[in-house]
Amino acid sequence: MNTRSRRQAARCLALAFAALLGGPAAAADAPPPLWVVLVRHAEKDAGPDPQLLPTGAARAEALAAALRDAPLQAVYSTDTRRTRATAAPTAAGHGLPVTIYAPESSAELAAKLRASGGAYLIVGHSDTVPAFVATLGAGAAPPIHHEEYDRLTLVFSDGTGTPSALLLRYGAPSQLPAEPAK
Repeated sequence: MNTRSRRQAARCLALAFAALLGGPAAAADAPPPLWVVLVRHAEKDAGPDPQLLPTGAARAEALAAALRDAPLQAVYSTDTRRTRATAAPTAAGHGLPVTIYAPESSAELAAKLRASGGAYLIVGHSDTVPAFVATLGAGAAPPIHHEEYDRLTLVFSDGTGTPSALLLRYGAPSQLPAEPAK
């Protein structure tokens, strides 16, 4: 996806947030509309709790730009340097703290978000993001390749049915190894 297409996708994402969250009210007993943006941390250095590489810091800024107009109520991150650093520019742009969550508590956080409705950013890892998508009720998400950093999954529900997931891309394209010819 080229830069122009990525900007258009970011604008569409912001408009979609506004349309669903400001759209017609659901029945009084229906859950409120929910939008959850899930991303893996950006490109990282090596080591047990690495910082972001310069390309990762640029991706974190690209995420903040993509979500600039989204009406986020909270930003969640696992408790590692790379996830906190990925979430920080978006949180700062919205005047929000980065709230730490434990991946093993994803079911409780998902239930809280579904009950509250609204728009949220969750930054996790290649193994926790697909699991969280499923925990939100949007079905199985494809695995994230260990070199894939540009995936943005949007889980949304209007409060009247099963949540859906939309896979998007943001920032510079990830440099994935070529798949062998079949």
